[in-house]
Amino acid sequence: MDMSSYLAVGGWFIQVIFDKYLSYQLQSWAADCGISHEMNRLRVALLRTQSVLHGAEVTPSLSYGSLPWMRELRDVMYHAEDLLDKLEYNRLHHQMQESSSTESNSSPISAFMHSRFRNQGAQASGLEPHWDRSTRLKNQMVNLLERLEQVASGVSEALSLPRKPRHSRYSIMTSSVAHGEIFGRESEIQQLVSTLLSSQVDGDNPVSVASIVGVGGVGKTALAQHVYNNTRVAQYFDMRMWICVTDAFDESRITREMLESVSSSRFRHDSITNFNRLQVALRARLVSKRFLLVLDDVWSNDKITLAIEHENWQKLLSPLKAAANGSKILLTTRSSMVAEMLQSAHINNLECLSDKDCWSLIKMIVFDDTNHLINSQLANIGSEIAKTLNGLPLAAKVVARQLKCKHTTDKWKQVLQRNAVWDEIMPIFQHSYENLPVHLQQCLAYCSIFPKDWEFEAEQLILMWMAQGYVYPDGCRRMEDIGKQYVDELCSRSFFAIQKKQFVSYYVMPPVIHKLAKSVSAEECFRIGGDEQRRIPSSVRHLSIHLDSLSMLDETIPYMNLRTLIFFTSRMVAPINISIPQVVLDNLQSLRVLDLSPCKIDRLPDSIRQCVHLRYLNISSTAINMLPEYLGKLYHLQVLNLSGCRLEKLPSSINNLVSFTASDSS
Repeated sequence: MDMSSYLAVGGWFIQVIFDKYLSYQLQSWAADCGISHEMNRLRVALLRTQSVLHGAEVTPSLSYGSLPWMRELRDVMYHAEDLLDKLEYNRLHHQMQESSSTESNSSPISAFMHSRFRNQGAQASGLEPHWDRSTRLKNQMVNLLERLEQVASGVSEALSLPRKPRHSRYSIMTSSVAHGEIFGRESEIQQLVSTLLSSQVDGDNPVSVASIVGVGGVGKTALAQHVYNNTRVAQYFDMRMWICVTDAFDESRITREMLESVSSSRFRHDSITNFNRLQVALRARLVSKRFLLVLDDVWSNDKITLAIEHENWQKLLSPLKAAANGSKILLTTRSSMVAEMLQSAHINNLECLSDKDCWSLIKMIVFDDTNHLINSQLANIGSEIAKTLNGLPLAAKVVARQLKCKHTTDKWKQVLQRNAVWDEIMPIFQHSYENLPVHLQQCLAYCSIFPKDWEFEAEQLILMWMAQGYVYPDGCRRMEDIGKQYVDELCSRSFFAIQKKQFVSYYVMPPVIHKLAKSVSAEECFRIGGDEQRRIPSSVRHLSIHLDSLSMLDETIPYMNLRTLIFFTSRMVAPINISIPQVVLDNLQSLRVLDLSPCKIDRLPDSIRQCVHLRYLNISSTAINMLPEYLGKLYHLQVLNLSGCRLEKLPSSINNLVSFTASDSS
C-alpha cells in the first residue's frame, strides 16, 4: 500500500469511529459500565492521531521511517474498531435483555429471579457476567490506548526524519506520434475523423466536444495523436492546439499554452500573470478562426464537487466561443463523468486491443515491420507474450522495448517468464487509484478477493461493502442507493465494466484493474486458488478460497484477524461436500462477511455464535433446513441470504436482529 493510501485510510478509519461508535448511546452505556474515563481518553487519542495524519498529508514528502508506523496505526485502528464494535454489541445485548425483562417481569419477585439467573444465562450464551465483562473491557481499552498513543508519537517523530525524494509521475505527451502505426483502431479513427470534420453546430455554440474514454494505457493519447496529425484534419482547421492537462488543473497554465499554440513562435506570454488578460488575448487570437483543441489526460478533481469543477471549466473555455463554427475540442480521459461534464456530443469508449493486434504492434516496434519474417519459435513466444498484456498498447510498447535487439529464444523466454512489464506501467494505474476518494479506494481494493474475470452482481457486492463499513451514510438516503452510486462512479472511471447476459447486468474488473487491486491490497486481501502461490501475509483481513485449495488452510493463517471469509467454486458447479477445518471455524471472532454458499453443509457450525461482528451471512444453496437459536444473538447481522435453502422454520430469536436490513429467501 502506498504511503498516501495509508494516510487516507487512517484518516477515514478515525472518522468512521467518531461517527459510528462514539455516539451518545454508546457513551452513556459505557458510563454505566464504568469505562467512561477510558472512552474520553480514546476520543482525545484519536483527535491527536487525526491531527498527526493531517500534518502528514500536507508534508511535501514523507520520511523513510513513516511506513512501519503507518502499518502499526492501521492495525491499531482495526483493533479499535473491533473493540468499539464489541462494546456496541454488548450494549445491544443489554438493551434486548432490558426489553425482555420489561415484558416478562411484572412483579418484584419475578424481577429478582430474572436478575438472579441472568448471569447464568449470559455464561451459557458465551457472554461474561456484567462485572467481569466491564473489567475485561476496561483492560482492553487501556491496552488499546497505550498502543494508540505510542503509534501517534511514532508517526509524529517519523515525520521529522530525512524526507523521501519526490519523483515526477508524468511523462508529458505531445501531439507528435512516436510510432507511425497503431493497430486495431481503424473504425475508431474513421469515426473520430468524421466527427472532427463535421460542420454540425450545437445551438449557438460554435464549438462541439468529442471524448475518448478508457483505462490508462489503452491508447487514448495515441489515437488522439493519430487523428490530430491526419492530413484532412490538419487542412480543415485554421489552428490546432495540443494541451496536456493531467490532474494538476491550472487554468492560467492551460490558457497560456493555448495562447502560445496559436501565436507566433517568437512571442512568449510568460510575463502575463493575470488570468483575465490571458483570456482576453486568447479570445482575440481565435475570433472567426476554426480551431481544433486536444485536451489530453483530463482528470476529475475529487476534492471539489462536479458542479464547481464544471463552472471552472466553463470559465476556462469561455474565450473559445469567439471562434468560427465547426471548431472542435477533443479530450482524452479515464472518466466518463469528465466527458459528460464537458458536454461531449460524441463519446468513444476505447476497448482493449485483441492479442493479435498487440502482437502486430510488438513486431512493428521490434522489427520496424509487421510482415518481418521471424522463426516460428520466436513467433510462438511473441504471441504468448502478447496474451499476457491484457490488450493494452502501452504494455505492448514497453515489452517491445525489452525485446528489441534481443532476437534469441532464450532472451524472449526470459521476458515471458519474468513478466516485468507490469513493474514499469503499474505506477500509471496506481495514480488512478490514488486519485479516487478514500471510500472508493477501499471498495476497489476489496474486490481483489474475487477471481480474475469474476462476474458479480452489484447488489451482493454493495451488501458486502456495507458489512465492512465502506458505504458512508448520506442524510436519509438508503445505504444500498449510496452503494450503487459507488458502483456507478467506479464504472464511470473505467475501474468496472458492465456485461449483460440475458437481460441481467453483471460487473467485471478489467484484467489490468484486477492486477491493480491485488497490488494495492496485497497486505490485507488474499485469494487462495488457481495460480496463487504467494505466501499469505500475517496482516491479511479479507480471504477468499477456492474449494479445490482447502488443503492450504493451516494453522499459520491469522484467522482471528479475518473480516471476510468467502468460499468460491466454478459458477456452473453444484455445492461441494467439504469439511471446513475446525482451526478456521474456531478463530473467526472478527468476521464481518461469511459466504458458505458453495459448501454442501446441512447445519450452521456452532462456532459461528462467536462471530458477534458478523453482518453478512450467505448460506444460499446449502442443505441447511434449520437455523440455530443463537442466530438471534448476532445483533449486528444485516444480511442473511437463504435463497435455495429448504428451511422448515425460522428460529423465534430472529426477531432480535435489530440491525437486519436484507434477506433473500427466494
